Amino acid sequence: MKDDKIMDKLLSRDESALSDIRSTYGKYLFRTASNILSDETECEECLDDALIEAWKRIPPQRPDNLGGWLSVIVRNRALEKLKMAGRDKRMANSMTVSLSEIGDVIADEQDIDADRLYGIIEKFLSGVSTEQRKAFVGKYYFFEPSAKIALKLGTSEKRVNLILFRLRKKLRKILEEEKRSL
Repeated sequence: MKDDKIMDKLLSRDESALSDIRSTYGKYLFRTASNILSDETECEECLDDALIEAWKRIPPQRPDNLGGWLSVIVRNRALEKLKMAGRDKRMANSMTVSLSEIGDVIADEQDIDADRLYGIIEKFLSGVSTEQRKAFVGKYYFFEPSAKIALKLGTSEKRVNLILFRLRKKLRKILEEEKRSL
């Protein structure tokens, strides 16, 4: 079902919109949660929580990209669930690897506030190729393993890792320059 029809149903408070969301975006949203959480039941709970949150937020919000907006909600719910479970430091999955990789780049940039850091990263990503942006977002936002990103991009895992290495290096340089200008 198209986003406009789902949005119309949500705005008119038609509960069938929730099942439409689940049938249209369910697999995508579940995969987003499963990149963070390892338990299938927790992923389902995340998806249910996200649907409830979407129901509460619309209206007044009307997102331009419903699937993207929902994935942000699912991702944030999954991260909250992970923190509440107290497992975030013990988990040995692609998320921990991703966070440690990007954490090495931004850890020394404590002088830069979060909003400014977000702006710098957003500007940085707007200046790279689509392939590079997809690899970066897949790895550091959705916590996807490099092999999965490679499959999506139709390239090798080695190439994805090289792209990510180079992007981290460029980002580190940009952040260091930003820090010097403060």
